[in-house]
This record gives sequence, C-alpha cells and structure tokens, in this order.
Amino acid sequence: MLVDGHISQRLKAEAIASRDPKGFFNKRCHDYGLSGRRLIVYDTVTTNEMGGRGASAARLHFHGIIEQPDGMRREEFIGRLEAVFGRASVMGKRQFHVTSPNWKNYFTFGGVQVHGPLGKLMYAIKHSGSAYVSLGLNEAGKRSRKAPASRRACNRGAQRLAKSNPSHFNRAVVFFDRASKQAGERAFNAWVAAERAKRRPVPASTVNSVRDMVIAV
Repeated sequence: MLVDGHISQRLKAEAIASRDPKGFFNKRCHDYGLSGRRLIVYDTVTTNEMGGRGASAARLHFHGIIEQPDGMRREEFIGRLEAVFGRASVMGKRQFHVTSPNWKNYFTFGGVQVHGPLGKLMYAIKHSGSAYVSLGLNEAGKRSRKAPASRRACNRGAQRLAKSNPSHFNRAVVFFDRASKQAGERAFNAWVAAERAKRRPVPASTVNSVRDMVIAV
C-alpha cells in the first residue's frame, strides 16, 4: 500500500532525542507487527494543505510503500500504523492516507507528473535533504568557513547542497526491511553486471571466427 502518515508529537520527540530516528521507528515496526515488506521515507516539509508551509523537525511525517498482509482488513492495517506511529493530530483530512498502488496514481515531481509506485518513491525522496538537515543529522558534517575566497562564493551558491550532504542523507531518512534491501542489492548488482557486459570488448578471436563463418557462407 502507498501510505502517507503523521506521527504523534510524543513519538517525534522521542525519535529525535534518540539521535537515530530511523532505528527508533524501525524497531517499533517490529515490536508492533508491521514487520512485512516496507520502505519508509521521512519528510519534514509541509504544504498549505497540511496546515501551512514550513520545514522543521516538529513537522516530521512520512511517506511509505508498506505491505498489507493477506487477509488483513484496512481498518486493522491502519490500527497497526497507529500503534507504530502513535495517534497524531491531523494536518489535512486524516492521519494516514492509504491507497492501493496502481499506475493511475500520479505525483508531481519537479513540475512533472510521475506515475505509479516509482513515481511515489520519487515524490517521497524529493525532501530528503531538507529532512536530513531538519533532524540535525548533519551536525558533524558542516562545511568549514575557512575555505579560500575563490571557493566561498561557490559554497554560498551551493549552500543547500553542502548542508544536505547528498552522498549520505538517504541512509538516515529512508529505511526498509532486510528482505527488500537484499532484493534491491541483487537487482542493482545484476543491472551493473549487465551494463558492464554490454561495454566489454569482444575478443579478437571471436570477431575472426564470426568473420570466417560469414565468408564461408
């Protein structure tokens, strides 16, 4: 299921205080029976439809692609979500927005409509950098102010990028179950191997053999 949800203020505070909000809710997923396939992305940016625009740790909510077990009713599934994330004050129409994944669903990303589960994922991660900074996860990685003058202007121009430390922020604000991680790694490695095979030069002996066969024909 595609899930957008809000988190109780108490659990937000506990997660942020733990300095590992990813691990905090990952453990709660296991403790409260939400241990199936799942991919959850934190977001700290809200819109007018969610009670006003802004970005802060206090606005922490999430976007997810979460497995609803076979035979489980929607009400029970939402009950599991509430057990994990607490009962939150609602920003918008409801605390949890749950929909079945299909290719008719679309999401706006960079002014472009993206469809289906992959579109949902792209939509979910667009605020990852802001969430990373809002949750105070980059405190040890701030840029030095002692950069030479020739680089200071570039650093100012790329301030958001520098603060978000994009090579690392996804691992802190995105979490998933072990089976999904392993399946993703296998698929990625298979894709890399296939791309390398395409670029691998063909041995001269093979080229000569094929040429000789063509000439013979």
